[in-house]
Amino acid sequence: MPGVTPTKWTTIWRRRFPAVRLEVVDVAEPDQRRVLDDAEVDMCFVRLPVDTEGLHLIRLYEEEPDDGPSATVGLAWPVGTDHPSIQEFIGVVRGRTENSSRTVQERGQRDRGRPTRKRRHRLR
Repeated sequence: MPGVTPTKWTTIWRRRFPAVRLEVVDVAEPDQRRVLDDAEVDMCFVRLPVDTEGLHLIRLYEEEPDDGPSATVGLAWPVGTDHPSIQEFIGVVRGRTENSSRTVQERGQRDRGRPTRKRRHRLR
């Protein structure tokens, strides 16, 4: 979404999960709900207000534009979407550290030695 800068979170993601590709693309504000409904993206940074029926939403921050009213920016994803990579990105956005017991780092200790494969997730 124009004006939203997810760099903070994408940088953390790429450092923690280098084998999992994170694709970030711009979505115009009028299309933010549609791309979620049409499954064009897994998650979307949204500018509120947005219809949240059937969506999870984490409010991230208040935007204070120079000319116009403030707006809340959040991260939205469809209810029922429970992919581990989505949960990990939510952890990044919520500020969980690499040492959190809710991260792949600790859960993955038992999986060491298994081959990893590159995965792609669309975040827009």
